[in-house]
Amino acid sequence: MERAPKLNLLLGMCLVFIQLLFHGGSTVGDGRKLVTNDKNPGFISIDCGAPNDYSDKETGLWYQTDTEFVETGTNSMVLPSTNTDNPHFGGLLNTLRSFPEGKRNCYTLKPKQGKRHTYLIRAYFLYGNYDGKNQTPTFDLYVGVNYWDTVDLRNNNYYYIPGIIHAPTTDTIPVCLVKTVVGVPFISALELRPLSNSIYQTSPLSHQSLLINRGSFDVASTSSAMLSR
Repeated sequence: MERAPKLNLLLGMCLVFIQLLFHGGSTVGDGRKLVTNDKNPGFISIDCGAPNDYSDKETGLWYQTDTEFVETGTNSMVLPSTNTDNPHFGGLLNTLRSFPEGKRNCYTLKPKQGKRHTYLIRAYFLYGNYDGKNQTPTFDLYVGVNYWDTVDLRNNNYYYIPGIIHAPTTDTIPVCLVKTVVGVPFISALELRPLSNSIYQTSPLSHQSLLINRGSFDVASTSSAMLSR
């Protein structure tokens, strides 16, 4: 007769362990956000060009303006006809910061975990004819001195880069937009998410510490929501 209470206790302990495994401090894909019980998990979420900080209605994530992260550039809004308030992005792409001056302009990210930790960095772009020229630009994106990608908006109204996995050797991470031959560089949003070093490993001795992440899949989800937040 003593087996039932012991069995119930064992099952209860297993359930607690499973909850901690999937929700306690580690990052786990859940639709648009990475689940965590920590109220301040070290996320950096920047809505470029936004006039004020805010909490995203769907995810509850706190988005900051970019004034603390960059010293150059001009804030603009996309045209209302290209406004993209939708379940995937909310109002995240309604504003942007463009960089008409200088060849290279950089955001400086300073994650609380510091150097030699592993991070996922993602960037979003929506041209939205913000300048009234109907001329989409093409420009390069770098993390420090490392080439990340070329943003080419000629065939798309918006462009989303799935992300890179980066293990910096310094406490700050420069994300730079570099002017090439077509148009003015701009950015709509920039995000940083800390990852588990035990899962995503990069060599601390390597100068090339970027791992390109071309796609994310939520194999357990019954929804088609993007794994982007």
